[in-house]
Amino acid sequence: MFFSQKAIEDDIADWVEDRFAILLEHFSAEKSVQATQLVTPDTGRFVIDADTAEARAEQAYRQTAALAGFADWPVKLVSMGDEGPRNLSSGVILPSTNTAAGSFSVNQDGEVEIRFSRDLMDRPDDLVATFAHELAHLLLHSRQVEEGVDAEDAELVTDLGAVYLGFGVYLANSAFEIQQFDDGLMGGGWTSQRQGYLTENTLVYATALFCAIKDDGFEAAREALKPRLREVFDRALKQLEKRGDQMGLFELDRDPPERKA
Repeated sequence: MFFSQKAIEDDIADWVEDRFAILLEHFSAEKSVQATQLVTPDTGRFVIDADTAEARAEQAYRQTAALAGFADWPVKLVSMGDEGPRNLSSGVILPSTNTAAGSFSVNQDGEVEIRFSRDLMDRPDDLVATFAHELAHLLLHSRQVEEGVDAEDAELVTDLGAVYLGFGVYLANSAFEIQQFDDGLMGGGWTSQRQGYLTENTLVYATALFCAIKDDGFEAAREALKPRLREVFDRALKQLEKRGDQMGLFELDRDPPERKA
């Protein structure tokens, strides 16, 4: 059986590196990858221990925002309903409902609102990934980057923005989940759940690219990824080394262009 040694196809890798260059051109002068920490679930930086689900969500947001550099930016949090995965029959994989995990909006007065699925309150890692994605919207909005991005690319670039903010491991780990269930009536089965916009492998590749530009965090990222994604990370590093394109991004991060007015 044919097995690709690549984490992702080269045309997708081209896309990732091209869009990462756009992020570096806009943000590295003030927030370089070199100076951005890789955030992983095992660093102990998240303390989510409030008594209620709503308060825990608030804790998760505040700590995510602080790590992303938006601690002082006023944001209104609103939870929204989510039906979650559909457990309808046994022995099959059923997709979850196509409900957004979160949303970002800015009103005419410049007030920012982030909505998040109530279903995430008991899944703190997924909640952090969602908040990181929505804060990436804020990052791109703050410099009008989204205005120069094709509509079909906007959410994909936002996922990359969350990787740029240091949350690639969280997004990769939360991108896709399969869970077994037993409803006690019709037997067991599995449900699938998709979160985010980029695929698992693309997020792993982008995280490897982040580490390559930073020139640090390789082992921490690999160990914090889900076991089945670690081999993808190894392939991503080999693919990056073979391509060599990250060197230009490495230099752009350390010698960024002057910020455009």
